Parts: sequence; structure tokens; C-alpha cells
Amino acid sequence: MQAIMVASAFALLSLVLPPVSIISSAAVALVTLRLGPKQGFWVLIAGSLAAAILSTLLLGTYQFALLYSVILWLPVALIAWVLRNTRSLGIALESAVGLASLVVLAFYVMQADVAGFWLQILDVMTQSMQSSNPDVAMDALKDSAELFAHYMTGGVAAGSVFGLLLGLFLARGWQANLYNPGGFVQEYKLLRSNKLIAFLSLFLAVVAALASILSA
Repeated sequence: MQAIMVASAFALLSLVLPPVSIISSAAVALVTLRLGPKQGFWVLIAGSLAAAILSTLLLGTYQFALLYSVILWLPVALIAWVLRNTRSLGIALESAVGLASLVVLAFYVMQADVAGFWLQILDVMTQSMQSSNPDVAMDALKDSAELFAHYMTGGVAAGSVFGLLLGLFLARGWQANLYNPGGFVQEYKLLRSNKLIAFLSLFLAVVAALASILSA
């Protein structure tokens, strides 16, 4: 019940203070790490219902809670389950990156014009900036939007992985403080990435850079 209250309350508070979403996801991850995926799943479901009720009362809509549970809580619960089974921060980190990569690939498969999709969103943002600040140079904003539209998918995925891992690390730190003081420090110091994945990532980065240069 404590985890459910923390997850749902900090989820709503993140609308005002976005960084506190890390605490919300960490509450779900902690239960999964300590008690297993079944209990973590129930916290996720109950937290979503509680957040939906609160957001309906305060904001008049429940869609926020559904998005939160799918985008933030479900991934962190899955990665926490991986960490619980493998007891390896490195494997958990690689699983988070792999999950984000699958989401990016799926997005490219489902969306015919990815850059156009983000450009529409960025256009709304630039128009809002112009309305609040008429002196802003629209031509420069449009040029920047057209440039960033090609990188938004990867940027959003990278930001999501960063937030996901912060929530997971916070949960692991809580778990260590409660049941194994100092354990997380040692585990973090032993964190290593798989060399094959590192070289593959470097290779893909070089290929992507060359493809961008050739298509320019």
C-alpha cells in the first residue's frame, strides 16, 4: 500500500516537477526487486487505478494514468525483474537499452514518415513560442525543428532509458539500505558493459553518421 500511494502521488506531482517521476517508478521497481514480478504487477495495476482516480478528480481525465503505467511503470518493472533474476546491473542496463531499441524499431515500422510526425509536434511548439514571444525568429526555429525532427525518436528513447535507469538504481539503493547496507555501492562499482554490445553500438553510430552525411 505504501508503494501504491508513493507511485500514484508522485506520478501526479511529476506534472509540476517532472524529476519526481523517478521516485514514482522507483517505488514500483523496489516492490518488484524485493517481492517479485507478481507483487510488482499488482502495485502497477493498483497504482494506475489510484492515479486514474486522482487525475480524474483533479484534472478531469484518466488518460494520464494509462500513459504513465505503460510508458514508465511497466518498463521499469520489467527491468527490475531482469535485475532480480540476474543480479547484474550490467545486464539490466543492456536490457533497458534493448527494450528501447525495440520500441524505436517498432515506431519506425508503424510510422511511415517519422520525421514528419515529429515535425508536426515541433511546429505546434514553435507556434506556441511565437505567440508568447513575437520577436522570436521563426525561420531559425523552423530550420531547427526540421533538423531535430530526424533525431527526436532516438532522443526521446535515450531520455526514457536514462529516466528508467535512474528509477531502477534508486530502487536498488533503497533495497540495499533496507536489507544489505553498502551492497549497492559495491554492485555499482562492478558495473561493466558487454564489449560486444559496446563495439556494436560504436559501429552503428559510425554507420548512422555516414548515412546522414551521404543523404545530406
